[in-house]
Amino acid sequence: MKTILLCATILAVACAIGWKQHQQLAGINRDNALLKASLRQIESIKQRRAKMSAASVSTNDLQRLRAEHLELMRMRAEIGRLHEAQKIDLPQIQKEVEAIEAQAAVTKQRGNDLTALREADIQSGRMVQAFAAFMHGIVFPLAASNGRKFPTSRAEIEMLMNALPPEKRARLAVVDLDRSFALFEFIPYERRLTLDDPPMLLLREKSPRPMPDGGFARYYGFSDKHVEEARVPTANFANWESEHRPQTKP
Repeated sequence: MKTILLCATILAVACAIGWKQHQQLAGINRDNALLKASLRQIESIKQRRAKMSAASVSTNDLQRLRAEHLELMRMRAEIGRLHEAQKIDLPQIQKEVEAIEAQAAVTKQRGNDLTALREADIQSGRMVQAFAAFMHGIVFPLAASNGRKFPTSRAEIEMLMNALPPEKRARLAVVDLDRSFALFEFIPYERRLTLDDPPMLLLREKSPRPMPDGGFARYYGFSDKHVEEARVPTANFANWESEHRPQTKP
């Protein structure tokens, strides 16, 4: 009896477990069916949205797409031009540029040299005018009125001018003595020069003038009234003066 009761109990439990598993399996199958339906619905929505997006682009953004296409074509053309430019001989172009720059520098330097020469010529012209005015307006007239003896200093010139008649002194006074003695000086000798001496160095420009070529220039006045511009490589005119002095002392 006990055995029958135990078997019945086991059979009942087994049936209950089987029924429970059947119920769970049926629930799982329903959930799977619902999930598949949802996935199909989502995919359908995605496809419809994609179609709607494509339709929207073709309708609303056509003008923008055309502009982008034109810009793309322009960029392709620019790339082609750059490729062609890369074929140019850059070293040769650089040489040509350097040659042009060198020629420009030479031209500029020539212009500067011409300007410097012109300025030097202007200064030289003004200097010789002042020299001639001093010599012919002061020194030689006073020598003629002083026993044919040349003056040797500013003090002596002023003394000789004061001894002249007023009208003659007025004619000599037009020469600016301050400027003349700022520019020129008498060349010293052991004795006073006269109008009767052979041509001698009488006056000189005080300061040598630098020239554009790197040398120096200086005006000299001779006792025979002529003026000469000396030019030497350095500011030392001692050799030039020695060559133009007489061999015997006056």
